Amino acid sequence: MSSEINAKVQALATASLKLGEKIYADAQPEAGQPSDCSASAQGAGNGKTDEDVADVDFKEANTRRQN
Repeated sequence: MSSEINAKVQALATASLKLGEKIYADAQPEAGQPSDCSASAQGAGNGKTDEDVADVDFKEANTRRQN
């Protein structure tokens, strides 16, 4: 019985791997077209700053009220 389970687990793992490879391949951009990630990485370090980003520290407030 356990050999049947092991065989089915192996078949499921193989099918899952093939499905993951297909999803990954479909997600790759066409040749010559940069993806959003690579386009932003190419622009990194060009001296521009993003004014909408703030580096802040915060302190959690005590939300418990004493009676």
